[in-house]
Amino acid sequence: MRRNSVPLKVILLVTALVYAQVVGFGFADYDDILLLTGNPTAHGLSWNNITTAFTTYDPELYVPLTLLSYQIEYSLARLEPWIYHATNLALHLLAVWLLFWIVTKLAEQKGRELQAPWIAALVAGVFALHPLNVQSVA
Repeated sequence: MRRNSVPLKVILLVTALVYAQVVGFGFADYDDILLLTGNPTAHGLSWNNITTAFTTYDPELYVPLTLLSYQIEYSLARLEPWIYHATNLALHLLAVWLLFWIVTKLAEQKGRELQAPWIAALVAGVFALHPLNVQSVA
């Protein structure tokens, strides 16, 4: 077992446990209607929807990859909120893992091989569980 795998596994497990409840949440009234439930571009994976996602934007956002993920999720489960929340949780866990890996590599380059996993754990743990990330995950 790699020496840095234990702190990473603990962070991923704690993050998944903290955010697991989001899978049971519904849609939010303030932006999910504009971006998802009331947006025909997000309803299904078709050439027209893909093209529209990459060639238009709403008054505030240009988010073609977000719309593409909505199209895929809609194709799989229509407007069932759990799939959208599960995807957000999976992407957040992936971002935590990536941040941990980057910080580990940076710390190792600075000659901190023994402390690298713990430095990375601190940084990734704060990112993973910081309250500002609740909106993007949930």
